[in-house]
Amino acid sequence: MPVLPLPASPARYHARLQQLAEVALTTGKLFVRNQLANHAAAAALYFLLSLAPLLALVLYSVHWIELWALNSRLGSMLLAAVYDRFRIVDLRSLGLIPNHLPESLGWVGAITLLLSSRGILSTLQSAFRVIFPEPGKRGVILSWFLPLILLPLVLGATVATVLSNSLLQFFAQPELLGAQRSLVIQILSSAFTFFLVWLLIWLCYWRLPLRPPPPRLAAAVAVLATVSVALVPFFFVHWASEEKYRALYGGPGSLIFFLVATYLVCLAFFIWAQCLYALTKADVAGLEKLFLSAAGSALGEEGLGPAPAHWLLQKYGEKHASGSVLVREGDAGETAYYIYAGRVSLYHQVDGQVRLLASLGPGELFGEIAHLLHEKRSATAVADTDVIVLALAPDLLEELMSYSAPLSQRIIRALSARLMHMNEAAAATAV
Repeated sequence: MPVLPLPASPARYHARLQQLAEVALTTGKLFVRNQLANHAAAAALYFLLSLAPLLALVLYSVHWIELWALNSRLGSMLLAAVYDRFRIVDLRSLGLIPNHLPESLGWVGAITLLLSSRGILSTLQSAFRVIFPEPGKRGVILSWFLPLILLPLVLGATVATVLSNSLLQFFAQPELLGAQRSLVIQILSSAFTFFLVWLLIWLCYWRLPLRPPPPRLAAAVAVLATVSVALVPFFFVHWASEEKYRALYGGPGSLIFFLVATYLVCLAFFIWAQCLYALTKADVAGLEKLFLSAAGSALGEEGLGPAPAHWLLQKYGEKHASGSVLVREGDAGETAYYIYAGRVSLYHQVDGQVRLLASLGPGELFGEIAHLLHEKRSATAVADTDVIVLALAPDLLEELMSYSAPLSQRIIRALSARLMHMNEAAAATAV
């Protein structure tokens, strides 16, 4: 298989930048088309609805820590850390936290949290069905009972993380451990929190789509998403403080401020999820643009003009000398070929006579009949000149046709025309 020679480093970097630009463009187009801003708003609203029962559970957890602290030194240290971290004394003095909690509050909060969190997961699943459009759906049992399994695990991990970080931050005071040790503990605590957030985002990116993306790619995008989720609220808090919202909206200002911050976090989460899908479809999107742009332009033997998809040439390109046989009639094989430069003639043998079916140039596809009809090669393809082709494997061709309806129509029309020419050649030989 005569592949194209590897280009120089500047050309490779240019091809990589071109691919990233295609990913960014595809991400933006799909983000707008899929209306992911609405999905982010719905997720933020459901999260806000979950806040009240979550606060009830936190308060009930503090109550149990207080009971534990009566007979445990570790419980006492944890209680001191929680009081210092969340300023429980100040909240109780302001009347925001009651001094005594009924036991039923914990159960009611847990049940309410599960029901409201079910809406969050349903919103995520709905958004991911749009972001990663694949046929089929999850079973009813799995769809309904998955939240009952995942949400307690996520909630337990979150509570454990918050409590452990509170304990670490409490003991990481420079007065207790010194400046250097305190800094090391704070760095380790932040790294542990970052890891858990990344793990949660990675699991969402990898397992929520019906057809999971490659785990390594999902992990890399999850790193970018985690950084964005951390930076977005940081810049938002410094740009629009809570006091400004209170001055503008009065009492509900804090609630609106929290809602807007949550919406921006959900927006960043969905943008990177859409980017993950665009990364898996970058080649398909580039091939679609290449095929359709070639269909609407006049092309000569020199190729497709000054704006080719360089990374597609590096990945799928092959160069064949004049007179080479690219495809031989009767052979097995399902690879399709897209002519990037040069000309190729197709020949079909009927009753011992070889007849010219077509002369193809840049922008045309051949070899797809064997895959679409699940047959052996129906014609022989010979390079009339030095040619550069893109070799498309059967799975890539199928993905390309399912991704682009206009391209599927063009391929079907070309296939019908070629079959008609073969029938005409057979009829002329019979006469």
